[in-house]
Amino acid sequence: MTDRYTIGQNIAALRKEAGLTQTELADRLHVSHQAISQWERGETLPDILTLPALAEIFGQTAGVLLGTEEKDSLETQPEYRHQSRAGDKSACTGIQTEYRITDLSENCDYTIVLEKNGVRMQEIPADIRQQIIIVLEGNCHNLSSAFTTEIRGNVEGDAAISGGANIGQWIGGDVAISGGATINGEINGDCGISGGASITGSVNGDLTLSGGATISGSINGDATFSGQAAINGSVNGGDVTTDSPLSIGGNVEGDINSAETVTVQGDVNGDIDCRELTIGGDINGDADCSSCTVEGDINGDIDCSDCTVGGDVSGDITASCSVQIAGNMEGDIDDAETVQINGDANGDIIADTVKILGNAPEYDETDDIDIDEDSNDDIDIDIDVDVEVDIDDED
Repeated sequence: MTDRYTIGQNIAALRKEAGLTQTELADRLHVSHQAISQWERGETLPDILTLPALAEIFGQTAGVLLGTEEKDSLETQPEYRHQSRAGDKSACTGIQTEYRITDLSENCDYTIVLEKNGVRMQEIPADIRQQIIIVLEGNCHNLSSAFTTEIRGNVEGDAAISGGANIGQWIGGDVAISGGATINGEINGDCGISGGASITGSVNGDLTLSGGATISGSINGDATFSGQAAINGSVNGGDVTTDSPLSIGGNVEGDINSAETVTVQGDVNGDIDCRELTIGGDINGDADCSSCTVEGDINGDIDCSDCTVGGDVSGDITASCSVQIAGNMEGDIDDAETVQINGDANGDIIADTVKILGNAPEYDETDDIDIDEDSNDDIDIDIDVDVEVDIDDED
């Protein structure tokens, strides 16, 4: 199988044999000299329009450039043709059989196909898919391609691409892309991408991504990730599921389920199940995690080992280690080692060490306070006092 590095070596060797500099070759192809350098280093490949012209300059076949033929086989090779959208043809000596890239007219949906000797191929060889890049100038409606495809405009309908994609602007329908994708606008339908993705705009449907992703906008449906993901906007319409670290710059309206670390700059209005949790805003649902840091309020229940809260807690906390609350605690705290509450405590607290800097409710002297001064067992505090409370089981 021919790879980019091999093709780049072939281009460099043929250029030097032709006595051309990178700049001279670039001028003849009407591309930048940086493009020539990237081809020769194997970073990118010439597109399908450039490949025949490049072969013609070197006096060789396209197969020689791709590494599928030996040099100096021009006399035995049939013609290679490429038909553009406008119907123009450019011919040069080419590969072993005639291949033709075609599409439909501008009044129809665009479909990229590969024809061999005038017959549409049902199965396209893997090496051909990897060597050809389809570039469409302008907008198209629906798009279906088995090749790496670059659209220098909008896709007004659905896009189904099996070889990777670079979309210059927005996509109006659903997206199914394998091989990775760069989309420089928003997606107005559901989106499934494997191989990683970079999306500049928002996704207004459900999103399923593998291979990692960076999304500059928001997601207005459910989001499922396999690979590390960073969302600069919010998840407004649904739940988030991932097996890798997740970072969200806005709010999350639904639930979050992750086997790894979750960081959310805004609020989470659903439930959270993850390993480590950092929330810049409020949690309005329940959270089950190993450690929890919340800058705002918690209005649900928390089950974790360590919990640090910058605001108030209205629900209950079950923590095996430490609990630190900068505001008030309205619910109960169970099974903690150390508890510090800078505000008021209005619920029951079970912990080894408890420090409350604010007020606790008034209580009757007949109420029980369970403190075992002779051991380090848990302290069960159910108190109603309008004083500052600083209790240590060893005092």
